[in-house]
Amino acid sequence: MSQDRLLKLFRSSAPFITIATIVVISVIAVIVSYGLYLGYLDHGEPIIAMAALKMIEGQQIYPSFKSDLFTNNLYGPYLYFVNGAFLKVLGANTLTGKTAGLFAATGSMAFIFFAYRHTRFHTATSWFALIAMGGFILLNLPYSIWIRPDPFLVLLTTIAIFVIRRAENRDGYFDRASWLTPLLIGLLGGVAVGFKIYAAAYIFPIAVLYFLSTKSFLSILVMSVSGFGAAFLPFVLPVFSLSGFLEWFSLIAEKAATAEMFERAIRYSAFFLIPALAVFALRITTILKSRASLIDPQLGYAAATLIGLCVCISLASKPGAGAYYVLPFAAITIDMLVRWFHYDGNIGISGRWTAGLIVALLIVTSIPVQKRFYRALQWDHAQAIQSDLAQIMGAHPNKTIQMAIGSGITGYKKSIYKSVLVFEGNPYTIDFGIMMETSLLQVPIANGVIRRMTDCRTDIWLVPKDEPPMEMVGYYNTVVVSEELRAAFKANYSPIAQSEFFDIWSCRHPHG
Repeated sequence: MSQDRLLKLFRSSAPFITIATIVVISVIAVIVSYGLYLGYLDHGEPIIAMAALKMIEGQQIYPSFKSDLFTNNLYGPYLYFVNGAFLKVLGANTLTGKTAGLFAATGSMAFIFFAYRHTRFHTATSWFALIAMGGFILLNLPYSIWIRPDPFLVLLTTIAIFVIRRAENRDGYFDRASWLTPLLIGLLGGVAVGFKIYAAAYIFPIAVLYFLSTKSFLSILVMSVSGFGAAFLPFVLPVFSLSGFLEWFSLIAEKAATAEMFERAIRYSAFFLIPALAVFALRITTILKSRASLIDPQLGYAAATLIGLCVCISLASKPGAGAYYVLPFAAITIDMLVRWFHYDGNIGISGRWTAGLIVALLIVTSIPVQKRFYRALQWDHAQAIQSDLAQIMGAHPNKTIQMAIGSGITGYKKSIYKSVLVFEGNPYTIDFGIMMETSLLQVPIANGVIRRMTDCRTDIWLVPKDEPPMEMVGYYNTVVVSEELRAAFKANYSPIAQSEFFDIWSCRHPHG
């Protein structure tokens, strides 16, 4: 086949539409399956859902480590605000507890598609971008659809790409006098920081691109002011304590990276690094040949992306983190691929086919990930535990019930269903998943938390069946529960019954 025929085929929309349809159907199938599934795939998700629900009721999201609540978490306030909004509108249950993340993934696909639905781009470009975003979502299951910050950061970065691409004129330049584009970039950056404190790294490349394109120092001021304003706005609400948030973050910053985690993050990040490196190299080559200025918008854009990736790879190398920290660069990576094969109008068919090959590898690599995702959905087991919890609550009306841990990781996985108790109105005062993190950081348990246990503020604790209570060694090879808290539990609670999955421990005396 001649190069002209190959180029004509690549520019045709028909094959892209066909592939995009298959990819979109695959993503929808994943979203529907996870939405209907009666559990979660990660122990952090119910923590977020429970905290978001209690936030609606006025409970503090970032209690001090000296308080009698032990539910602090390192995520920013917008995560709880968004998930809480869905729970408030749709009601609290396992389905609605996952809905926000599923909507974020869907929104990312829509915004990346319409970012290139413009006369400046060939029709095939928008379909190519849609396929690529679908590929990133499928390759990164379940991180791309869960209710932790990652899907929302993907969405915010995708909206930023949408904003920047729609603001360009036919020649690829911006209106220097416009204030709306830098305002939106700043707001998106601030909201991103409100999900994760380092998330400015995801919006930073887009801000650099806009500034270097306009040479407007006013745009820096607009982006900075709007960004800081958006990031700190939630802390005016009483449920968000800035001091409590910073108290937790200062501890997380002490974690050290490991060589194993770093190697995994680098390997995982290849799909993100290669397009940015390619655009950087292509632009450097052109600039050196033409003796143009190195202060170049696209060169700065690629360099800022590489810097942001390095920052996130470094953070992903710490215990408790993961290579998925680079996932929010998906939209920027797609934009890099688009620029790659549109670079200076046309870099030839090889550039287009190389970009297409990368996306094809993305889709193919995602197939075993999808298979693992579906195998992880234990439908009958989830239904059985939900039924068991319903029977326990029915047998103990007017009693407050929470879920504790036992001695093993297998039993701990049952705590994924603890949100069912909270959705039915039970308290959320101690989270042993969070305690797993603090045990690694050697954070002492406050006297108020121990006193709450001694006073039997919770009537019943559920412990995984046939396991000694609160003796588990966590994911970081540390004993999760302190000796003082464990002793307070054993001194004031005793087992009274067993259900199919849990030992039921009840207070030995009326609580005060």
